[in-house]
Amino acid sequence: MHKKIVISIALFLGFTIVSLGQDFIKEDANLPEKSKEASWKDRIIFGGNFWFGFGNIRNIDISPMVGYMIRPRLIAGVYLFYNYYEDKYWNFKTDLYGFRPYAQVILIKNINEALNIYSLTKTSIVFQAETEFMSLNKNLTTLPIITTDADRIWVNSILLGGGIRQTAGKKSSFTFLIMWNISNYIYYPYGNPVIRVGFNF
Repeated sequence: MHKKIVISIALFLGFTIVSLGQDFIKEDANLPEKSKEASWKDRIIFGGNFWFGFGNIRNIDISPMVGYMIRPRLIAGVYLFYNYYEDKYWNFKTDLYGFRPYAQVILIKNINEALNIYSLTKTSIVFQAETEFMSLNKNLTTLPIITTDADRIWVNSILLGGGIRQTAGKKSSFTFLIMWNISNYIYYPYGNPVIRVGFNF
């Protein structure tokens, strides 16, 4: 079943990339020469997310991001992340940190326009792929197959998903993504799906 899901996703991505490639060619052909030579500075995107919660459970998450707009519909970049978790009731605390390179493809540029809905903002449908490298404490798992004597281990996971990207200016946008860990790594501390909420500018 797992292999069938992966094959289905691969086929979907293949058809999507071919279709988007044709759209890229059409978009480039219609752009004026000055637009084609846009400064690399104008293509850089910054953003990320910040979240915290206090009480018996303290949870702080900081995830800055930098990306580059390779094409009008293709963005690639990397997140750095740090998450601190403390449960006062169980006297437990830990932290997670690492990085995740990502690629984001805009499948539908403006769903409001496609549905003939008037809006001052533009809402896009996006697909995102990530490969996440996370450092966590070995004591988060009791599985006996961990043989290293180090206190921490690195976990690599592949996540795929999608969601919406709502623009609020030339480069500013809000993103809401639902991601799935398809590598099914036994040490991954989060269950599926993984929710990503962030801002870009």
